[in-house]
Amino acid sequence: RLRTAAPWLAVAFIAGAFCCGTVLRFAPGAAQGGFAQPAHQVAEQVAGQNGTQARTQAGASSWVVAAVSYQRLYTRDTVAWDSSNMAAAAHIVDNIRHDDGLPIRVPDLRSAGLTFKRIQRLRYNNKPLVQIVYLPEKGSPVALCVMKDEKADSALAQQQVDSMDVVTWRRAKLSYALIATPGDTDLGAIGKRISESNVEALIGQLSKADRAFAS
Repeated sequence: RLRTAAPWLAVAFIAGAFCCGTVLRFAPGAAQGGFAQPAHQVAEQVAGQNGTQARTQAGASSWVVAAVSYQRLYTRDTVAWDSSNMAAAAHIVDNIRHDDGLPIRVPDLRSAGLTFKRIQRLRYNNKPLVQIVYLPEKGSPVALCVMKDEKADSALAQQQVDSMDVVTWRRAKLSYALIATPGDTDLGAIGKRISESNVEALIGQLSKADRAFAS
């Protein structure tokens, strides 16, 4: 089940919630630039009949399947009018770093034709999942999703999950998934630039201490 706590997205996402069958849980107030404490669950993990969903998606990790299902609900109009408030976004990045221990930064992808629109703190299986949303000049929104992951680093891998193009990789105990509608964006090239730190940080430039922690 999928639901969002942001009132201005409630109608669109609740309509899609009953079709997704994902196991994402969302932190109320994330879309407004702050994070409410998870005093109550906005959606409960689906068990039983949905338990094998991840295994049917070409071997994709279950959190990636959930993130893709959420991203499929986005349309261009959903984020086109977002103000991209940098001060609010910087506050969210600061919260993610301090509250979740994720040395996150927002890559500047303007040179690739992607405009930053929002950053949200979601939850999957009681773990923080960060979603950074961009809008290309044409086509549907693109999302960069990040979760903490203790597994070893892994190279870029590209696949289709639930009709969406996905590029995944792991670096410095963080797992990444870059998600877009097929044909809209060269995800492989963008993912390579992000994974190799060949893009500047639009928000959240890591300090020396942060870089030491991340490595």
